Parts: sequence; structure tokens; C-alpha cells
Amino acid sequence: MICLMRLCPLVPYVLFNYMVGLTKITLFDFVLGGVGMLPGVLVRVFIGSTLSALTQENFSIPSLFEGNKKYLIITMGVAGIVIGIAGIAYITMVTKRYVRELEERQSPMSIDPT
Repeated sequence: MICLMRLCPLVPYVLFNYMVGLTKITLFDFVLGGVGMLPGVLVRVFIGSTLSALTQENFSIPSLFEGNKKYLIITMGVAGIVIGIAGIAYITMVTKRYVRELEERQSPMSIDPT
């Protein structure tokens, strides 16, 4: 469950850490659940490195692309950002579906009074 909550980009880490600290979750489970932060971290690192590469003039690309170096970097950066956002959106949808299924399994069965 911790890993699924870490995948959701809408939950602030500080607030989540505080709330988990109030529960009886073990340290091992909390650390293991930190794996859920990896997709978001990887997307942020990719965006930062792409923006950094755009500002450097001596960024090396094979000579095949020398004429259109700036356009290639921008295209690859935009494609990476779109793929990253699509991946995060997909993971968020899967997580919400999984949590909804868990809630349905745990909710008490409704009794029809008629």
C-alpha cells in the first residue's frame, strides 16, 4: 500500500511520511515502499538533464545530427516528457483501480432490509 501511495503524484511526501509515522507500519515496510518514488524521481531527473543539455553548447551528438542538434535535443526532450507524464498517468489510474478494489473487498456487505 505504501508503494501505491508513493506512485500517486498528488500526495505530498512530507504529509504522507507524517501520516505513516502515526501508524503501526514497520520500518522495513516503509523503506520497501519507497520504491514507489522511483518513477517520479526518474522523470524529474530526465527533465532536468534534458533542460541542462539544452543550455550547453558543447553537448555532443553524433555527427549524423550535427546540423539539427538543437531540434533533435528539443524533440527528444519533449518526447521523453510526454512519455514520462503518460507513464505517471497510467500508473496513477492503475493505482486508483487497485485501491478501489481493496476498498470494495474490505467494506461490509450491505444488507437489504426488504
